[in-house]
Amino acid sequence: MAEKPSLLHPEIDNGRAYFFIQSNGEIKGLPDLSKEQQRRADYTIDCVKLNRWDLIEKRKKIVDNFLFDIENQLLLLLKYTQNGQITDKELLLTFATIFTKMASLSANTSEFTLLGEDIWKLVFKQIQQEQGDSAYNLFNYTFLLFTKDL
Repeated sequence: MAEKPSLLHPEIDNGRAYFFIQSNGEIKGLPDLSKEQQRRADYTIDCVKLNRWDLIEKRKKIVDNFLFDIENQLLLLLKYTQNGQITDKELLLTFATIFTKMASLSANTSEFTLLGEDIWKLVFKQIQQEQGDSAYNLFNYTFLLFTKDL
């Protein structure tokens, strides 16, 4: 480390401290990096080709698939909750599979571990932006129920 390497080392440097993934699948350096850290992050992204088209597309597809599944479930739930009550158990059953898949993506054995760490933020942000506060609040409440049971 005394030589100030340009390339981040996966066994020494924590990628989480340098990168984040955008909803379009592209990896970027975190906005609050120092100039030196940003230089290393950018160099690593370029050198290792972390933003190859095929990788961007795979990451974007993962995000889009989760959003599609969640948004469909939210639309159904919102429709049914207008006509009556829905129980916490029904909420959990509706989203348990999706939440479990999202959690497995963040396992260190996943091909897209960094995306797995960012998927929660990406999904919550997109739900709020695209579906509004009612859908976001319902999804967030269900997530809290899910994590309480873990």
